[in-house]
Amino acid sequence: MAGQRSRSSFDLDEKAFKAGLAQAAKRMDLRSAEDLERLGYKVVNGARRYCPVDSNRLRGSIDIQERGRDAKGPFVVVGTPVEYAGYVEFGTPPHKIRPKNKKALANRKGGFGPVSGVVNHPGTDPQPFMRPALLEAATNWQPRITP
Repeated sequence: MAGQRSRSSFDLDEKAFKAGLAQAAKRMDLRSAEDLERLGYKVVNGARRYCPVDSNRLRGSIDIQERGRDAKGPFVVVGTPVEYAGYVEFGTPPHKIRPKNKKALANRKGGFGPVSGVVNHPGTDPQPFMRPALLEAATNWQPRITP
């Protein structure tokens, strides 16, 4: 196992995700913009629950970002303005880290001095939080009973 990266318990196969979401969408009965917003908040709450936490910045920023109506009808956009959210959701490939303004990188966490000019980062595993939340909300959707 040495040298292998671990997999997240939420590692989602893209085809399986799309198929599951399409199947759940067929069963959904969104009767109004209010129903759609309720579904949006279910996604928000799920994403906050699944979101990995370091500083709480990412988790705290997940919310409904936009509401509106277009030619297809009402819509809500659930997401986060945090610039690194996509890297958390989808992971990163191996890459090099280079200093921006100095000749060497600092290692503040380790308490050691500067590190060489370039560091080979092994990449990060995906830690999906939006996709599981969306799939869970769509799969468990129950419309409000109206008279």
